[in-house]
Amino acid sequence: MANGMHAILMVKSDAQIAFAEQYADSFSNSYSGLWQRLGAEEIGGQHAYSMSIPLPLAPLSAVRHRSRAIARRRSWLEITLSARRIMLEHRMSQVPPPAEVDADAPPLLWDDLSSEKEAQNQTQRLAIH
Repeated sequence: MANGMHAILMVKSDAQIAFAEQYADSFSNSYSGLWQRLGAEEIGGQHAYSMSIPLPLAPLSAVRHRSRAIARRRSWLEITLSARRIMLEHRMSQVPPPAEVDADAPPLLWDDLSSEKEAQNQTQRLAIH
């Protein structure tokens, strides 16, 4: 959701990289069965499932749990939106600002440097300043 996706894709049990026929029932229960219980829909012929996110929650009136469970459900949207906001802020903070070009700076004369490593170091120092 933080990346703007509205669905996720999951690999079917028999298409898992470590699938072995002798463990077919276990793989089916751990993967395909789980995806189906979460409401994923099989993508025909693709060995995959697709599921919309966020997961649909039952209405609060249908929840027959203790008050703690009801309170947890009420705060789910707040938690989801807060996590998405933080992830987006973090992702945006990782984008480096555009480099400023000094039009008055003399051109660099790489031929005067003794090695390519020195040229790289000078480029890095200029980028920092």
